[in-house]
Amino acid sequence: MNDAQAKVNDFAQKQEALNKKVAEFAKDDQAQTKEANAQIPPQPQLQNIVKELQNSNQVPQANAEQQQACEPVEGGGAAA
Repeated sequence: MNDAQAKVNDFAQKQEALNKKVAEFAKDDQAQTKEANAQIPPQPQLQNIVKELQNSNQVPQANAEQQQACEPVEGGGAAA
């Protein structure tokens, strides 16, 4: 395994850990999430990011999907 792929695999593991934290947050803080009108990215979307990171040919797609997953959380496109 080359150094670049090892780094991508490490990043995929970090994304997977983040996905678990997001799921815990969504479960534990439902009231606050609803009150803030925040949208938590769906788990299938987050899991797909990990799969794409593990495939070196799909790393750019994974990056784009990470950015898309953040938009609803950050309020992207929402009326203020």
